[in-house]
Amino acid sequence: MLHRLILLLIVVLISTGCGDDPSESEVEVSGRYRSGFETSELILCESGEEWWVADSDGLAADYDSIVEEPANGLYVSVVGVVSEIGEWGHMGCYSRELRITSVREARAWLDEDCTR
Repeated sequence: MLHRLILLLIVVLISTGCGDDPSESEVEVSGRYRSGFETSELILCESGEEWWVADSDGLAADYDSIVEEPANGLYVSVVGVVSEIGEWGHMGCYSRELRITSVREARAWLDEDCTR
């Protein structure tokens, strides 16, 4: 009986994707990106939401060479995987995490960027 239960459990795990999280999805977003001490955030143009950025495409490494005024940050258009709602980033201050997979655009921030 125990062997059947273990076999059933294995079949269920395999058929459900072994832990794939269906709440995570790939998105394309744009906004104001800021990086610094205990900060890696994207403020979305579309909603004003603030997401923690887990940079997997090297954006943080290029930040200092692109940004003109660090407090202003960068305008970015990126593709990435967004997490489910939770507590993300420094001290859990962000409602979502974005793992960047592709940077479409990154340049110095202009005041009119999210009003176009």
